[in-house]
Parts: sequence; C-alpha cells; structure tokens
Amino acid sequence: AMIGLAAGESGVLYDLIGSVLPVGVMRYPVKFLIFLTPVLPLLAAYGVREIERGSRRRNLLALGMATLLGVAAFLMVMGTPDQPAIAMKSLARQTLVLGLVGSIAGGMLAKRQLAGALVVGLLLVQWCDLRWHLPKLVRTVEREALDLEIPTHARVPASDPADFGRVGLSHLARNALVFRHWPEPAEDVVMRRMHLAENLNLLSGTAKVGGFFSMWFHPQEEVMSALYSEEDEITEAIGDFLAIRLVKTFRNGLHWRERTNAMPLVTAGQRPVFLDGSGVLDGMMAADFDPRKTVFLPGAAAEAVRISGSPDARVNGVSVRAHEITCEVTTQEAALVVIAQGHYPRWVCRVGGEETPIYRANNAFQAVVVPAGTHAVRLSYEDVWFRLGTWVSLAAWFLAIPVWRSSPSISGRVGRSD
Repeated sequence: AMIGLAAGESGVLYDLIGSVLPVGVMRYPVKFLIFLTPVLPLLAAYGVREIERGSRRRNLLALGMATLLGVAAFLMVMGTPDQPAIAMKSLARQTLVLGLVGSIAGGMLAKRQLAGALVVGLLLVQWCDLRWHLPKLVRTVEREALDLEIPTHARVPASDPADFGRVGLSHLARNALVFRHWPEPAEDVVMRRMHLAENLNLLSGTAKVGGFFSMWFHPQEEVMSALYSEEDEITEAIGDFLAIRLVKTFRNGLHWRERTNAMPLVTAGQRPVFLDGSGVLDGMMAADFDPRKTVFLPGAAAEAVRISGSPDARVNGVSVRAHEITCEVTTQEAALVVIAQGHYPRWVCRVGGEETPIYRANNAFQAVVVPAGTHAVRLSYEDVWFRLGTWVSLAAWFLAIPVWRSSPSISGRVGRSD
C-alpha cells in the first residue's frame, strides 16, 4: 500500500484516497516510503525466523541469491553506465548478508572465523560504498569559507532593530544564483554569501524577503508572486510595504539597487478597505495602491474595525527581537497599526498590557487597532502547544528512567530462556 501511495498521481491508490478524503497529506507522495523504514527490518526478521526453522531454508536462500543475480544482470545489460558498478556493490553486500543469515540458520555461528569474516566483509563493503559512491554529488568546503570577510564595497549592512529594513532578489537574480556555480567550492560559498543567496543572509544578520524554506504559507506565497511579477524588478508598492531597502537585479551582472521609498516595518493610520479572495492581490498590484494610506482587511473584520483612517498617528521606538516586536503609538483617535510581518495564529498582541485581536492585513500580514492616546504595543510569539509538547516529552523521558531501571535486562531474559 505504501509503495502504491508513493507512486502519487502516476498510480491509482493516491488519487483514489484523495477523492474520498480530500485532505492534502504530503506534497511529495514518494515520502510515503518513509513508513517502510521501520517495517522492512521487521519483515526481514520474520524471514530469518522462517529460515531458522529449517523447513524451507535452502529454498529461501536460493531464491534470494537468484533474485539478486537477476537484478544485477538486468542492470548490467539494460542500465546506464553507472548502474553496473552500483549493482555489483549491492550484490556483494547482499551476498554477505545472506551468508550471515545462512550461517545462523545452519548452526555455523559457533565457527567464529566464518561469522567474523562475513561481518568484516559486510562492514568493508559498506564503508567503500559510503566513501566512493557518487563522491562529487555534494561538494564540501572548509569552515573558513563561512568566516571570510566579504569585500567592503559588496557588503550589505545587517538589519538595524531600530530602523528595520529588508533586501530582496529579483526573479532573474534568484534564478542566476540557483543555476550559476563558481569553479572553486570556497569561492562559490563566498560569492553566494555576498549575494545573499538562499538562506545565507542569516550569516550576516541581514533581513531578506524570501529564502529557502521547507514550507511556505499560501497567503505569503501569493504576495511573493505578486512582488516578483516582473522578471528583473519588483512591484514597487508591495516592495515599499515590505520595507525592502535594496534589490538585487541582473542587469549586466548581479548588482544591488537602492530603494529610497521603503516604509518602516510598523506603520499606522491607514484607511481600511475590506476585501476578500483575489480582490486583495488585485488591489495590491493596482497602479494607485499606496500602502502608506490604505490597508486591505478581510470582510469579516468590517464590524469590529470601524475606522476611517488616522493620518496623525505616529509610531516611535520600534524594537525588533526574536519572537517579539515592540513600539509606542500616539494617535488622536483610534487607528490601525500595520505590521509587515507574516500573519500566524500564534502571534499575540497586547496594547497597553491588554490583549487585542490581530487581523490579517494585505493578504498575509498583521494589523491591530489602537485606541486614542499613547500606548505601548507588544507583539510576541507564544506557542502554548509547542511548550506543552516539550513538557510532555520531558515528562516521558523522566518516566522512562524508572521503568527502564525496574525492567529485567535483555541479557537476563536471554539467560533465563537458555
């Protein structure tokens, strides 16, 4: 069943289950093979037990050897130039495994020389496979490549918590860095650090729009697509809202372009426009969209947010730290405070010490309502379920210790069974 599911849309089972239970489980169905990892050794153990019983010992060993020889012969005749060597290494390894199983089944384990030679041979083949199998697949570099100084003229300043700004890479620049490789591995790492490719911006402490993630939130991905709607430029209004100060372009090479219209990370006083669905992205990409004056909120927030805009609202003392953003907001009437940070349910906002709702702003970001006056605003990431899971895991570890100490040892059980 797992192999059938791993085939994904090329098979039948995955689509069949998806039509009955329309729930997206895995982006890459081949990962269903992970479930076989603990199952296959158990099946192998049952197979060894059957061999030990002796009823079909020779037949099973002969069948296993014939299967390995058949696979090796097929790869040598029909496979690519690299596959015969892979087949021979696999054949040698599996032959040694079958030899060990056969020695156990035949009662020859007492002959330590035979069993020892088989074990040493198996470890030697495994080591050779790890040492020389596709050695150029992953290039390695010395640690010094991560510590080398970037030339001053090409260095991007780290993000200042008091004056937060981001950098962004155009679509063409990102593609150029993905498909381009410098000859020497160390030079390749340094150049990618200089151009802030993938997640290498983290080494310099520079905030960046986009990166390399195992998971993207769909609303944010939609905004990223709208941001990079042009090949070598960005959508200016969205770039302003996201506080992008520098953009990497690919005009006659990779170059940084400074942007002077970038907004701060936290702004206030915008007029809310209530939209849902694709209308939000259309509005953000419109030529007359000004994120300094307008913010898009979901239609469900219309009843709670009765604000027409507060151009006198001011934001001071913005501080950006891990899992926390704080600032002070002064306004003569109730105002919206917009934060160009991804909206996620685990973020909590407190205005003047009291918790207040966070609304989804501009499709994927945050907005809160601040009453008239001067108030301290604090957003913090508080994942209660993660903390609960951590405590449960710790408790399980501590409970496992007395259980382990009170249970009889495996060696004792074996001794009694003998």
